[in-house]
Amino acid sequence: MVTIVVGANLLIALVCLGVARRVWQFKRQLTALADTLVVFESNTHAVLYGAPEAILQGQGGIAQLRQTLQQIRPQVQQIRQLTALVGVGRLLWQRSLKVQWTRQPRRSRR
Repeated sequence: MVTIVVGANLLIALVCLGVARRVWQFKRQLTALADTLVVFESNTHAVLYGAPEAILQGQGGIAQLRQTLQQIRPQVQQIRQLTALVGVGRLLWQRSLKVQWTRQPRRSRR
């Protein structure tokens, strides 16, 4: 009977030892994961620390650019109209030159 109890205790001790080993390995894995997450959080914080200020500066710059665009939009429109007018004038001038060229009498070659 003592042999059975000792054997059972030995078996229980081995099972508990295996469970303890697995718990210890799991703890090591969790520690490594936690360390990795801490490094990730630290790096993310370092990268994003200045982001709110940069976003506010960007928004201010965009607002200023929009205001400037509103101010120069009429000038841009005038330049486009002038460019189109110059293009039409150039086209008419080229056509008038072409008409003059075709109206000139051909000189005979001797």
